Amino acid sequence: GGDIKIEFDYDGIKFTNVFLCGPAKLVFEGDIS
Repeated sequence: GGDIKIEFDYDGIKFTNVFLCGPAKLVFEGDIS
């Protein structure tokens, strides 16, 4: 990971430029709502 602005609501499934690593093992780029 790096210095990335992470804005996400896991419960609402809203992701914005999120880079998730570890337990999630997922990479999200863009705006998902």
